[in-house]
Amino acid sequence: MHFNKSKIKKILIPGVLLFLAIACKSDYFDVIPNVSFNVYLSANEVLSIGTGSVITKDGGGVKGLIIYKLSETEFQAFDRLCTNYPLDTAAVVIDKVSMTATCPKCKSVFQINLYGQVNKGPAKYALKQYQTALVGGRLDIWN
Repeated sequence: MHFNKSKIKKILIPGVLLFLAIACKSDYFDVIPNVSFNVYLSANEVLSIGTGSVITKDGGGVKGLIIYKLSETEFQAFDRLCTNYPLDTAAVVIDKVSMTATCPKCKSVFQINLYGQVNKGPAKYALKQYQTALVGGRLDIWN
């Protein structure tokens, strides 16, 4: 049996590329709703280093924000929406002592001081992180 290498390459290469594109695709960006917002806070009033705080839904994100202060000039902001239940109405609840956020529905635990990573499942993806910038004495948070 003789194989035409040219025809096999024409079929095999696009098929492999399509498979890789589908297999490597992260569900993270598909499951978390994308919302536009801008929040401006006084950086001096928000937090001390190594602490976190919660802003309710009116403050931005899908279910509100969790803000964590890394240093005098660095902040992180996460959506309170659990990545395991992106269409649910429950928001994660922050524990300021352990710097974790727990979903009241699935009991997933996220580590706020480690970029919102999953500490305990069933969630597979970290909390959605938003952009932050310290501008003078003002903390800007946006998506």
